[in-house]
Amino acid sequence: MKQTLSYDEKAHRFGRLSLCVGMAATLIFPLLLILVFRVPPDWASILSGTGSILLLMIPVSLSEFLSIAPMIGSSAMYIMVLTGNYTNLKIPASLAAMEAAGLDPANYTEESDVISTLAMAVSAIVSILVIVLGVLLIAPLSTVLATPVLKPAFDNIVPALFGALGIGMLAKNFRLALVPFLLGILLLGTGVINSALVLPLLILAGVLSARFMYKKGWVK
Repeated sequence: MKQTLSYDEKAHRFGRLSLCVGMAATLIFPLLLILVFRVPPDWASILSGTGSILLLMIPVSLSEFLSIAPMIGSSAMYIMVLTGNYTNLKIPASLAAMEAAGLDPANYTEESDVISTLAMAVSAIVSILVIVLGVLLIAPLSTVLATPVLKPAFDNIVPALFGALGIGMLAKNFRLALVPFLLGILLLGTGVINSALVLPLLILAGVLSARFMYKKGWVK
């Protein structure tokens, strides 16, 4: 008798397959250079660069997975990891869709998983279309975009985006955000630890402080 897979099992199976295909597609170009065009790889430089990136990305990726996956669900997580550009585009789209549907991102349900997945998929499609449109229009608009008047706007896109997201989260329950917010300012301002370790520490501080406040009855 054929076993029927659940939705989560199907999501994980297809998600893992899609990530493997994406990884293989990423490696096609360097493999073509090595195997077809006989470009000799500099393994010492490759290993050195890979090690430096892994030292930074492993703690960041683990902390992002532990903090993001419970909010957006498994299917949306696979789409997000495969398509990238998630901190400033995919996650806000997912959270905004859940809030528009009257769902709380902090309380994961099957309904929020569906809404999050749809929002993440639409966001990925829209971002691809915008990139294609940008490539087509980059030549005619290059003169306009390079004007000094627009330079301050481009320099402050990321701070403005994260500021807007941060204020939205702070407004929901400023007590929960108070400890990680102040600790983040202290750690990043003083530079006492590596910036790659700041996010995991802030997540841990946020969880511990929230648990303490919950036990004290300060938050519900």
